Amino acid sequence: MQNEGRLVPYHSTDLTGRRVLVLAPHPDDETFGCGGSMILHRDAGDPVKVVFLTNGAMGDISNQSDKETYVALRKKEAEKACANLGVMDLEFWPYEDRSLASSSGVLKQMIDLLEDFLPELVYVPSLVELHPDHRAAASLLLNAVRNLMIDFDLAFYEVGQPLSVNTLVDITSVLDRKCKTFDEYKSQLLERPYADICNALNRFRSLTLPDKVTHAEGFSLWKTDTIKKLNTFSIIYHDINRFLPGPSDCQADYGDVAVSLPANDLSAVSIIVRTYNRPELLKEALLSISQQTHGNIECVVVNDGGVDVSQVVDQFKTTMMINYIAHDLQMGRSVAANTGLANITGAWVMFLDDDDLFFPEAVKVLLAEANKSGASVVYGQVICKKYDKNHMLDKDHAPMLFAKPFDSELLLCCNYIPFNALLIKKTAFEKVGNIDQTLDLFEDWDLLIRFAEQYRFSYIPELVSEYRSFENSTVIGGRFKEEQINMAYNRIVGKNWDVLNPAVIKKYADYMVELHAFSNEKKIENITREFNKQIDELEEKIAVRDELLSVREKQIYELEGNIAIRNEWLGSREQQIDALKAEVNSLINSTSWKITKPIRFLKRSFQTLINIATYKAFVRSLPLPETVRSLLRKYYYDLQAGANRRKKIITTGAKSNLFVSIIIPVYNHADYIHKCISTALNQTYDNIEVIVVNDSSTDSKVEDILSEFVNCKKCKIIHNRVNSGISETQNRGLFAAKGDLIAFLDCDDYLALDAVQSVVDLWSPETVYAYSDRIYIDSQNKEVSKVSFIELPKEDMLVEQLDGKMYASHLKVIHRRVFEKVGLFDSVFDAAQDYEFLMRAAFHFPSSSFLHVPHFIYYHRWHDNQQTITGKKKQDIAIKKASNQAKFRMAVRNGDYHKKVSFLVLSYGKEDQTLNCIKAIKKTVKIPHEIILLDNGSKKETVDFIKEHIEGIENVRVCYESENHGPAKGRLKAMQYVSCDYVISLDNDIEVCQGWLEEILLRADESDDIGAVCCRVTFPNHTLQFSGGWLKTTGIRVKLGLFDQGKNVFDLTAMRMRECDWVPIGATLYKTDFPVDPKYPNVFEDIAVSSALKAKGKRMVNSPASLAIHHHIMFDRVRSQKEKEYLEFRYKPELMLKCIKRYYEQYNLVIDDDYVFSVNNLKGASDDEIIAALARL
Repeated sequence: MQNEGRLVPYHSTDLTGRRVLVLAPHPDDETFGCGGSMILHRDAGDPVKVVFLTNGAMGDISNQSDKETYVALRKKEAEKACANLGVMDLEFWPYEDRSLASSSGVLKQMIDLLEDFLPELVYVPSLVELHPDHRAAASLLLNAVRNLMIDFDLAFYEVGQPLSVNTLVDITSVLDRKCKTFDEYKSQLLERPYADICNALNRFRSLTLPDKVTHAEGFSLWKTDTIKKLNTFSIIYHDINRFLPGPSDCQADYGDVAVSLPANDLSAVSIIVRTYNRPELLKEALLSISQQTHGNIECVVVNDGGVDVSQVVDQFKTTMMINYIAHDLQMGRSVAANTGLANITGAWVMFLDDDDLFFPEAVKVLLAEANKSGASVVYGQVICKKYDKNHMLDKDHAPMLFAKPFDSELLLCCNYIPFNALLIKKTAFEKVGNIDQTLDLFEDWDLLIRFAEQYRFSYIPELVSEYRSFENSTVIGGRFKEEQINMAYNRIVGKNWDVLNPAVIKKYADYMVELHAFSNEKKIENITREFNKQIDELEEKIAVRDELLSVREKQIYELEGNIAIRNEWLGSREQQIDALKAEVNSLINSTSWKITKPIRFLKRSFQTLINIATYKAFVRSLPLPETVRSLLRKYYYDLQAGANRRKKIITTGAKSNLFVSIIIPVYNHADYIHKCISTALNQTYDNIEVIVVNDSSTDSKVEDILSEFVNCKKCKIIHNRVNSGISETQNRGLFAAKGDLIAFLDCDDYLALDAVQSVVDLWSPETVYAYSDRIYIDSQNKEVSKVSFIELPKEDMLVEQLDGKMYASHLKVIHRRVFEKVGLFDSVFDAAQDYEFLMRAAFHFPSSSFLHVPHFIYYHRWHDNQQTITGKKKQDIAIKKASNQAKFRMAVRNGDYHKKVSFLVLSYGKEDQTLNCIKAIKKTVKIPHEIILLDNGSKKETVDFIKEHIEGIENVRVCYESENHGPAKGRLKAMQYVSCDYVISLDNDIEVCQGWLEEILLRADESDDIGAVCCRVTFPNHTLQFSGGWLKTTGIRVKLGLFDQGKNVFDLTAMRMRECDWVPIGATLYKTDFPVDPKYPNVFEDIAVSSALKAKGKRMVNSPASLAIHHHIMFDRVRSQKEKEYLEFRYKPELMLKCIKRYYEQYNLVIDDDYVFSVNNLKGASDDEIIAALARL
């Protein structure tokens, strides 16, 4: 059973960094239930949408307003309240208050909402709320989840009824804003003191949190893949605490709720546990019962006169039905078993002694076999293991496996079915009778023999239980004397002596040979396994030592090279010093130096008199010629200008406003983590945050160490649910980082306390990437060596590091705009992800923007378990691949590429944008290419403009059509002129950005099965249009959506490399044939092309570093009026419906587009109605 630290959160959780949907049954539920969390999400920049499911009309208890007025009032209150919370994306559904559960069409609307918005976290009232609409909202969401393929986290919140929470969110910092929002719901505060109730609940939720946390919101957090495995009844009545994993299994800071699926048969199973003076073992046995995957279990614990174990039993009363019965005196095992039988209510019975354990699937698999076979007695396999007096597994005794199919004759002379292997129908006892209370040994064997006479047995070859043999605790362990055992055995066998024959005796002998043969095999296996393990460990240590020696030799070689370079540099400096000394001597002995001696004297005098109020008066007071006075005035003004310049440099160099995020990826290395984090938090530069991302460490000590920092304001702890690798872990830190500059620190290294200050002091406005010198240390923090990079060449960061000798790795500090430009760390290059990222950054940014910090401020540790040592081979492969990619980018930028590329641009009006599109192509493309511009029947002024300004541009071929064929047919006609390997289709209002081509070609050449690569496209207002497309098929309907739509272009989460279901056609590279279907007159030609590519086995991906700006007509009111004819054709309702018809003809799927259906009067139409409408076209 988990301790209270796992049942009740003792730390707060940061849920930000998600796309959030809040479901509020009524206006005000969102504020009272999760208003503080909503503020935190918005402060973190998270998209938040609130949907009000009912009109809240019945909240007017005093009936002072008519319904329409009251509904309008509640809507207005909700809008003001959400504005206070920072949320502007609101949706009001029209369903009547207290009728949500019975409202028609609400489930479909919920499914559509989830598919359209694609939330990552959904807040909804809990299933135990008192108000029917609250419960209906939760049930509605659960039903929608079971009908969807998308996954997200689901947070039940509390309004009118507290629930069992597993997640607490600290809202102390935003409490005042939440309380202020209460005032917007004046109509509700008149009815009940909701503000006081909410404050009290939030105050109560801080009970288990540190003193500085005064208020918190509590949630029951679930994952949708878990929800899909459970029915609603199970979620309500199976307390969530029962399903919490132990500390070693927990992967996420807010607790991955490991709920198991109940068996299909929910029959009640009663498990009888006999116990006597073994409370610790009893606790383990009960824990194994509480972890059963079958949900409907009753446990009956019978204490046969032993020590009081009621406290042990009480620990499990919240996780399962448990009945505790205690005998006043010890009455024996058989009597205890019969006491249990007299107090059960289940239809099936199982027995588990207090020193044994069930495997989690035991009840489920046995019950399934009972249903399948119809047998009244079912049993599975049992493994028997021996433990020593310290309860440690005795390795000298091999385990024995009881796994014998049923044989009624063998049962007469051999007790081969352990009691904890059995599932018995309760009604069987009514016919056969209970356990013989005159037996206190082999009473289970006697019972089975009697069952075998009346009922059919069924055996399932699956492990269901562990029979544990402790010293003096069992028959095997020596609890009974040999004389007692023989007497009991003879008594059982004697009852059936008349039916025993030589054949049965032979069966017994054969079985004993079989049983002990298994035991001997296990002994040999254990010895061999241990021997091989020792050999493997020694070989691994030798390999690591060899690798470490190789690395050390390489390091020594590099240091010797550095020393040679330094000596050479010192020699050249000494020569320079000698030359300068000679020059100085020559100057001092020169005539000009002697003539200007009075002026130097006056300069020194001026410096001593700098505080004289009026310098000019001082100069005038001197008996000097006017020419000398002029020189003095000029010197003074030059000095003053220099001081002003220095003042300006000092002012602009005061960079204390730069916010620095230090990201620490963690995977094990528990011995070094505390020092690592501590040096990051205690930097002399104060404007920092530290983000620690635990990549699902297997060392349990890591969790304990990180818990020490959870209450630190500057530190944010994030837990990966599964081990994701170094790149994804660094990326998760990036998503949470708020810094202008982002530093990276390995968890087994540490920083000098002035490290960040040293970097910031040298940072200039053009700097994007800084790196320092470093000190190598051993596992005991002793210095091994120092490495300085001051003498290494830095003229061309890209070329100089192409050979894989990366020196710009520690301490690396990178400006956020680098990630916004080139993307995230790529998990394909794990072990060399830093080098690969540097190669991208060095390609896209000038070498002058890379800063070397000549200070030893990074302590880099060498030890046997270091990833760079143990993963050297993998690292070398990744470095070579990254180097080749860098060379590829350089070649493309220099115009060297093995394929020729055609740019296909369609024009219809918007002639100035067409020119800008082509100019952007010419500016960014140096490789051999052609531009096919097809004017799709534009008016005369557009054609004239093209002829004057575009015809004649190098590599541009202009083709004219007399009529507008639409985008699909137009592109098909343009394809007639294409003569290249790759086709890049661009809308004529697209402007590609510098560096886009190198990245999209690199992405295209990754794999032969890639058919298309799309750009990341943004509108001019920095709102992303897409970075690829997704689709969801339900029945015959297919819903289209765009990845990252609506995000800010600087949102790093939009820089993910993605596999796409489809790609928009207006900013995409196509590698193979460009299968355009001319029967799509105005829309959906891109999904048709994508579907055709998928049919050919081709993949579609995105290239997030390939940025393009879409100058959409909606951002230009004048242009939208001018291009009215274009818009009318592009969005003509009947033509759009024809496109849907064409897709249905090809793929037997209907594109589910709300706008198209709405303008064609098909909103809410059924599948049959839509198909009928398509047939009429």
